[in-house]
Amino acid sequence: MISAALRGRMLLASTSVRRALAALGCVFVLALPRSAECAEPTSRDVPGPDVIFIVLDTWRFDHLGINTGRAGLTPNLDAFARDSIRFTRTISPSNVTSYAMVGVMSSFSPRITLGRLPEEMDSLSELLRRAGYATIGVSANPNVSREFGHAQGFDVFLDPTDQPVFLVTSLLQLFGEFLPGLAYASGSIDAGLYYRPFSEVRGRGVRLFERSPRPAFLYLHTMDLHGPYLPPKAYLPSDFALADFYSYHRFNDLSGKGVLGSPAFARHLRNLKQRYEAGARYSDAEFGRLVQELGAAGRWDESLVWVLSDHGESFGEHDYAGHGGNNVTTTLIQVPLLLKLPRSWGAPARVESTPVSTLDLLPTTLGLLGLAPPARIFGRDWSNLMPQQGSSTLVSYAAAYRAGDGAVTEIYSAIDWPWKLDLRMPRRGTALRSLFHLEQDPGEDMDLAVRRPEIVTRLEEEVRLWRERERRIQLSSEPAPIDPRVQEQLRELGYVE
Repeated sequence: MISAALRGRMLLASTSVRRALAALGCVFVLALPRSAECAEPTSRDVPGPDVIFIVLDTWRFDHLGINTGRAGLTPNLDAFARDSIRFTRTISPSNVTSYAMVGVMSSFSPRITLGRLPEEMDSLSELLRRAGYATIGVSANPNVSREFGHAQGFDVFLDPTDQPVFLVTSLLQLFGEFLPGLAYASGSIDAGLYYRPFSEVRGRGVRLFERSPRPAFLYLHTMDLHGPYLPPKAYLPSDFALADFYSYHRFNDLSGKGVLGSPAFARHLRNLKQRYEAGARYSDAEFGRLVQELGAAGRWDESLVWVLSDHGESFGEHDYAGHGGNNVTTTLIQVPLLLKLPRSWGAPARVESTPVSTLDLLPTTLGLLGLAPPARIFGRDWSNLMPQQGSSTLVSYAAAYRAGDGAVTEIYSAIDWPWKLDLRMPRRGTALRSLFHLEQDPGEDMDLAVRRPEIVTRLEEEVRLWRERERRIQLSSEPAPIDPRVQEQLRELGYVE
């Protein structure tokens, strides 16, 4: 059976080819205006360090080796962590890339943006360019693309959807869908069929960054820990068994079916984990090359560098596979976060246990640069790296669509460490509440909502206040009037009455 994701890629092939052909117009600068891909980064001569964001998509908190003592898994990232501020209690604003990364780049609640960066919101790239920064983005994730507003504010943005998808690509993906182990073993499929590998993101990003004036903002978004888990074979363990190979697309459909913890599936689950960990080793090696190249170019030591993830991944915990849906366990929403400050600032490396959100990255980055954040954002400025006044509660949001009738359950997770409240709010029916003590019960196996109603009440009030902020922002922005001709077209298509 062909997965919905694969069918979607095949349907979009012609669109991708058209975009790729349009991008070729960059070569003919006399014939066509320059696109974002063609433009040269520009900046004013302003003080300030280079700023670098490196996003390792789908990176579990426990797969940064130094976080859990797994020596040898990520030696380059561990070395970087030892020279940085390592945050050990970081919460993502959502359990999927689209919501999480719009939150990172805008510092607005995902419930407001619903996975799209609207033009009326100031993104980090726009704010930095306005401050005189050259801005460069290279993304491997189609959720972080021009289609969803992420190119705004970038002088140069290499969009993942600009890559051409040819017939042979779709055929090879079909081969990988039906005979995944054989396709992987024969070299017919690899990660490059699905997204830009880290090596390409690194190579393109470094070349653009080296040519850019100072100061510059470099955003790199990699996908090599994300499914379909097809790492370079050199990074697989010696006991990897091809006979146990299991399709990521099939695995991703197994949540809640009682299969993931069964003895019959154990060898397949081990195989999936081995491929994921090989992706972590490959990403770590590429990160090491990135540090070397930027260091050789003189663009590393004095840069302000964030390394983070959008969300984690589940391998059978609570009978969940992959990410998204109604899975809001810390396996997904607790993510690695590292911050390296410019060497000349003299800030000591340390471990920071104060809970933070990746919604805080925009105001904190601006605060570190001496720039004012925009109004009404949801993140907090931790640029002095000390707790701020006000609520210490962090909030993460997910929307789970139930198969069949399409009903939506909104899930808010409110974390006031060590307490975590999951508040599941269906459009119809009664809200469900689950409460966990993350230090005593990191696996979230014991629901304490009945035993500690006072904690539930307090955290639910924080969610209520958060939702009230969301409603105020939504009501305060009036939509632009629709062109009458467009409105007529929408009416003809049945979108409006």
